[in-house]
Amino acid sequence: NVIELYPREKKISFEANENNMVDYKNLNWLQTIHAGDPICTIIQPIPGEDGIDIRGVVKKAYDSKMPKVLGGTNTAENEEHTALVATCDGQLIFSGGNFKVEQMIKIDSDVDTSIGNLDVIGSITVYGNVFDGFTLKATGDIIVKGTIEGATIIAGGNIQIFQGINGSYKGKLEAGKTVTSRYLENCHVTAGGTVKSDSILNSTVISSDKVVVVSGKGIIIGSAIVAFKGVEAKIIGNEQNILTSITIGTDPKLYEELRTLRIEINDLKRKAEGNEKNIQYLLSQESLNAEYQQLLNKLKLDQTIYNLNLSKKSNRITAIETELKSSEVCQIVVNQLNPPVKVAIENTQLMISS
Repeated sequence: NVIELYPREKKISFEANENNMVDYKNLNWLQTIHAGDPICTIIQPIPGEDGIDIRGVVKKAYDSKMPKVLGGTNTAENEEHTALVATCDGQLIFSGGNFKVEQMIKIDSDVDTSIGNLDVIGSITVYGNVFDGFTLKATGDIIVKGTIEGATIIAGGNIQIFQGINGSYKGKLEAGKTVTSRYLENCHVTAGGTVKSDSILNSTVISSDKVVVVSGKGIIIGSAIVAFKGVEAKIIGNEQNILTSITIGTDPKLYEELRTLRIEINDLKRKAEGNEKNIQYLLSQESLNAEYQQLLNKLKLDQTIYNLNLSKKSNRITAIETELKSSEVCQIVVNQLNPPVKVAIENTQLMISS
């Protein structure tokens, strides 16, 4: 027999929060699965035994037959042939008569109440629009062929928007790598890589690399731009006296990580010093019973772990400080600048008002 552990059909499942309120945007129809997780349990056949009929004639046992194991892409039987398992992380679907693990979720429609919020292992491609109030999360890339309204898009990889986003001051894009869009309006963007757009209007954009606005109109208006390695644009500001802010040479993510690391190192040093005092006290004793000897061994092991963590975090601080020094080559490249524009390069600020 083959016992299927997951339903073949998509099932919507609403969940209530601690206040017993149901969020109808969370449909929970995707089945997330991890490498090694069983999809089906396989019960191997037991060989039959010959029998004897009422006339004493031997009746041969039928040969055992195994039903088909419905495994497809990114699935395999385990070594014992007792289960069909996923061979990678992703979303489990039943399609074409087989169970498959998909790492690219394709939405052929808009993201609305029929689709709900998505949180996937892998990537998402939306062939329509993403409407106000919905959230897309992916460990990989997110591609939206249409437009985005006041939605939240969070990707571990790249975000690519074929049209653009008008976030109504609540739309948010967060990418571990690059963000590419035709226009960014009334939204908040954070990217670990380059941000590229034809225009940026009334938005906050933070990039650990560059902000590049040189295609199309190539204009930045009424926005706050923070780009570690610089900004390139055709036009910054307009003639309507709307303030635009440009900050380069600083990376908020790196500075926050640096601050956190320094706090953690101070805490580790304090623990290591106290631990070392206890070690030295026990070592100063003429003899230790079994209990205290066991304690001493544990303290020594803890001290080794403290020292390893201190070394690791110190090396990361050195790497961050080296990377921050590379900001010396950052620059603002623009063809036309319309005041007022506030420019900040590290700790130096300049207000261009005329």
